[in-house]
Amino acid sequence: MLAGHGLAAAVQVVVERCRVPVDLDIADVRYAAEVEWAVYRVVDVALACAAAQGATRARVDVYPRGRDLRFAVFHDAGCTGLPDAAAGPVRALGGRVRTCHRDGGTLIDGRLPVPEQGGNT
Repeated sequence: MLAGHGLAAAVQVVVERCRVPVDLDIADVRYAAEVEWAVYRVVDVALACAAAQGATRARVDVYPRGRDLRFAVFHDAGCTGLPDAAAGPVRALGGRVRTCHRDGGTLIDGRLPVPEQGGNT
C-alpha cells in the first residue's frame, strides 16, 4: 500500500483499522520512500499504543512546513513513548520524535527533513 499509493493512503488504512475513532488531517503528497516509511511507522505504532492503552479518541496530523515534514499523533490515554523500532527510522534520517503528556493524554510528534524532489528537466 505505502509504495504503490503513498503515505496518505497507507495512513488512511491504519486509521480505518484502528479500534479508536481517529480524526485525520494529511495531504495526499508523495515523498521519498524512506520518509514515507518513517512517518508511517510512527503513526502506526502510536495508534496501536492508543488502542492498547484504552484511548477513546485520537488525532493524526501530517503536514509539510518549510523543508520539514511534520507529524503529530494525540490520544487521550497514557503511553510511555515509542519504541526505538518505531522512532529509529525518523532519527536515522535526521529527524526527531518526542513524546509528551498534555491535556489528559499523550502527544507523539516530530519532524523529518524532506529532500527536495525533482530536478532539472
